Amino acid sequence: MIKSIIIFLKKYFFSQKWYIKINIKNLPVELQNFNHLNIFFNHNNLIKNRIITKNYFKKNQNPKKNIYYNSFDWLLSAKIIGGPESLYFSKKQIKLWYGESFSIKSFFWSNELCAKRLINLIYAYDFYAISANESDKKIFQYIIYKHYIINKIYIKNLPTDKLSIENSKANLLLGLLYEKNIIDSIEVIKKQLIEHIDTNGFHKSYNPVLQAEYINNLIEIKNILLFFKIKVFEEINFQIANMTSVLNNLFHKDTTLALFNGSHNIFNKDILTLIKQKKDLKEKKLFFIKNGLAVYSDREKKVFFDVVKPTNNYINNKLHSGTLSFEFSAKKEKIITNCGSINKIYDDKPNYLRFSAAHSTLILNNTNISELDYKRSYTRIPKNINYQHKEEENKLTLICSHDGYKENYKKIIKRKLTISKLKNTIFGQDSIMPIKLSSKKILFNIRFHLMPDSQSSLTNSKKKVIIKTKNSNTWVFEAENKLEIDESIFIDLNDKIQQSKQIVINGFVEDSIKVIKWSIKEL
Repeated sequence: MIKSIIIFLKKYFFSQKWYIKINIKNLPVELQNFNHLNIFFNHNNLIKNRIITKNYFKKNQNPKKNIYYNSFDWLLSAKIIGGPESLYFSKKQIKLWYGESFSIKSFFWSNELCAKRLINLIYAYDFYAISANESDKKIFQYIIYKHYIINKIYIKNLPTDKLSIENSKANLLLGLLYEKNIIDSIEVIKKQLIEHIDTNGFHKSYNPVLQAEYINNLIEIKNILLFFKIKVFEEINFQIANMTSVLNNLFHKDTTLALFNGSHNIFNKDILTLIKQKKDLKEKKLFFIKNGLAVYSDREKKVFFDVVKPTNNYINNKLHSGTLSFEFSAKKEKIITNCGSINKIYDDKPNYLRFSAAHSTLILNNTNISELDYKRSYTRIPKNINYQHKEEENKLTLICSHDGYKENYKKIIKRKLTISKLKNTIFGQDSIMPIKLSSKKILFNIRFHLMPDSQSSLTNSKKKVIIKTKNSNTWVFEAENKLEIDESIFIDLNDKIQQSKQIVINGFVEDSIKVIKWSIKEL
């Protein structure tokens, strides 16, 4: 609380007009020569086609929720579009936004939004400012310097694990442009690489899209250093290669990304292009992990298994409640999936896509494994997630348990996946283990979400489901318990919600250990 008050007071004092006018520094004229790498994640065609629509932001703006508007990500899209209309639009929107005079303590001046706006203002400076008159140039220089001051306050006062990589990138770039000493900036980035990236090379969001975006930021930082003829420190080169090697493993056999923790497939082509910048990377065996996404891959199939333990509320704020969920693809098709996430620009993403029920996992009493909260991300999480693997000549066994239901239902959940290396077959075993006697019956559901382009039919025994894929491959899902086929949804490559199906195993658990066995195999 005291730290927050100190940060607010500093922001309030150092962002006053009289202080900025006394201390303001002009950006160098040669700024337009800076050859950066665009943040491609914000430039899909739908946005580019809409950006110069009349009254676009006025019609769509909900300031507290419209991240796209308040981050100025639209500015780089406008630059890509080019032309006098787009130029006029950009200048007008910058001045309109600043004319709102948002409070320093408001959402609009949060550390992430401040850094993103600052980067976008610099990257597009040659577009909107070079042709501006002197009066407008002074306004733009003033806006940039105010962002620089506030971003610097965040850098100096927030702990490393509470800063985004954009904060550091903006501070480094502006420090170099204003000819400041950047030794401290580089040290902060080095600390962030330790805080944000785990020992396996995963970004701690465990979201493949954010993994790609973080790599892109590291490449930009490297380009900034090279442009200003500063030696690139080894940690940057290592983590670009390390994280790219991991990212290369996060694609299914159908070349779509694994759908965990808010990932989606809107930027697949861009991410594949990013990966191709690093050649001859050694493929990692990502089932040798302690935390994250366990991954098994062979020539025909791929399995992802969520064994993530949240460790940092700031970095993990987009984690989904899908502990022990898995995805499976084979023969260039995805078979078992999570529902995915929407790349929503306006308003909030639907919270139900973060729920446990939107994942191929086991759920008790229709209750999320992690209790989600919009403002604080989660209020209850599994405290213990125990993962282990056993590799044999012809099979790999992945085992993980969690205590997400320990407090409310006095149960431990364990999932065991046995993957055949010789056949396209997975054997699953889900266990519900009581830690305290109770006579109360508790409902359980085990969900297996299917792709929308597959067809599923329940056999007469109700213990088998025949799955026919788009490419006419046939799979059989079998369990010792009776099965049901229910409705589900899937977020497709175009960010649209499609109707799909899910296989569900329902039942009740009481005092004794409940073991549910199932399998999926190719016919």
